[in-house]
Amino acid sequence: MRIRRGNTTEGKSVAADETNAVGVPLLIPAYEESVKTRSKGDVELCERLKASFKSSIDEKLLRALCTYRWGGLSKDSVTDGRILSEVEAILQCVMNDTLPDVDRLFSKKLLLDMSESDVSVAKRNP
Repeated sequence: MRIRRGNTTEGKSVAADETNAVGVPLLIPAYEESVKTRSKGDVELCERLKASFKSSIDEKLLRALCTYRWGGLSKDSVTDGRILSEVEAILQCVMNDTLPDVDRLFSKKLLLDMSESDVSVAKRNP
């Protein structure tokens, strides 16, 4: 049995057994509840504390969603509801709120034919 070692984003060393898939939790739905708790029952304060999805989403991600997922829709016409429905659709596709171990999948399923050459790149870059 081979053991793979790596580092987390916090710099901690971890080891993963290649025979077991390591899942990554995606979302903890606690944002809205924490905002309600901080507002202490004040509805107006609760609404002000809630940031819109559009203002909190990464600019590059929003641009990519507009271009590739929504067919060239302008960023100004995107609503919070549209962003929320897209996020929910993506999360529904992920099984059990985890992502698969990509390294393990690539090592088993990815095959490269090294005898092929990329002719179009060779022509453009002499």
